[in-house]
Formats: sequence, structure tokens, C-alpha cells
Amino acid sequence: MTINIGAADRVIRYIIGLFLILAPLWNQYILSFAPLIVAASVVVGIVLVVTAYVRSCPIYTALGASTRQK
Repeated sequence: MTINIGAADRVIRYIIGLFLILAPLWNQYILSFAPLIVAASVVVGIVLVVTAYVRSCPIYTALGASTRQK
């Protein structure tokens, strides 16, 4: 697994990922209104946090992209 996520990208992924995971807990109306949207939000949030933690994005790898400065 190659490191292809830079520092700024990593911070942005953590912030957005944590927001997507925690947002449904702040607004109880969303939980009762659209459980599928809540589940999708949490899954996307977890993926963002995990990719930020391991510093590797499979989509970046497939595209040959990288935000890491060398």
C-alpha cells in the first residue's frame, strides 16, 4: 500500500469523516426521517477516517494520483 495522501488532504478527510459519523447523533430528526441516508453517511465517514489514518486512498492509487509532497 503506497502512501498517497498528503497532510492537508489527511486533515480534511478526518474533519469531514468525523462530521459525517457524528452529524446524525446531533440531529435526532435525521435519524428517524431517513435511516438509509444516515447509514450511508456513517459508512462514507468511516471510509474517509480509515483512508486518512492509513494515508492511502485506493481511488488515488487506481488513478495514479497523489496529494503527498515529496
